[in-house]
Amino acid sequence: MSDPSSYEKCLSTAKIYGGSLKFVPDHWKTPELCLAAVSSNGLALQFVPTKLRSVELCKAAVDETTARNARSCAAERFTGAMQFVPQDMRSRV
Repeated sequence: MSDPSSYEKCLSTAKIYGGSLKFVPDHWKTPELCLAAVSSNGLALQFVPTKLRSVELCKAAVDETTARNARSCAAERFTGAMQFVPQDMRSRV
């Protein structure tokens, strides 16, 4: 990454709005940035490159969407981040 302040801005934004990860170029995505994003919005897992989807990161995403579902009053079932967890990790999340 050429500009550290740009990374810090991405990180700060991801902590508040995880979906912003969608607009971050893959070569800027780090485990730290991706964890911040999925901790804010578990569905941001869909924007995490496959090579960065660790068990820890996937668990954080699933935990966030589970908590969001528990708080939700929506009539529709919230599918959550599990749909973006690689098959081979699902039993460990």
